Amino acid sequence: MINQKYFMEIKITLNLILKRWQKMILKIKKKQLSFIILLVKIGI
Repeated sequence: MINQKYFMEIKITLNLILKRWQKMILKIKKKQLSFIILLVKIGI
């Protein structure tokens, strides 16, 4: 049986990691979008 407190700490840590990843992914997506728009403007 896993300790409840231990389980909660793991859950919180995972949530923090997920939020960081989501922020990074959002930044990457924005860069990709601007890159795609640039390509479209150039005419590729």
